Amino acid sequence: MSCNSAYASTRAAPVVSSNNITAQRQLQLSGRQAAAADKPLTASLMLRAAEGMMLTHLSDLAARAASGYAALDDLLHEAGQLGVAAYAADTDGYLRRYNDHAEQLWGWSPGIGVQRWFGAWALTHRDGRARPLSTSPMAVALRERRVVTEDVVFGRRPDAGQFANRPLAVPVRSSRWGVVGAVNFLIDVSQRVSIEERHVLN
Repeated sequence: MSCNSAYASTRAAPVVSSNNITAQRQLQLSGRQAAAADKPLTASLMLRAAEGMMLTHLSDLAARAASGYAALDDLLHEAGQLGVAAYAADTDGYLRRYNDHAEQLWGWSPGIGVQRWFGAWALTHRDGRARPLSTSPMAVALRERRVVTEDVVFGRRPDAGQFANRPLAVPVRSSRWGVVGAVNFLIDVSQRVSIEERHVLN
């Protein structure tokens, strides 16, 4: 049995809770309310509160990934039902699967087994300068065998558009093989970052 066989764990029926649906609706509602808010600080706080609620729900998926008690396809599917992008990589960092929301966030469909560490066309700093992929949350999570998150990670799409996400990268473990890969959940925070940057500039 190969390590990759252990990585593709037995598929179980995904569970969708009403709390997960509430978290998704709260994030969507906060986005609409923030767009209508006349004060940038108020809008930013609303979006950050919604992100915090979403992270709370994602922590359950993260715990299941870390324990190896959930099939990766199910985790990515459940993240998608929350409206969250998610992808999985093997121990070398090569992408093995991702959900539709990740494809939408990245703006393209990266090659399975070809793209490494992150699915965006490029990983960047806030000012648009290239950031080494080896410093991405997924790379660090695999290298240091720990959960990694950042307030904001920036990526570039093939059309040169930039997006911002809040990652939660989690090593995936198997009782037999140890760490067999990692999954990264990406909350799209582009709206919040745009509001905060306009506030700073003004």
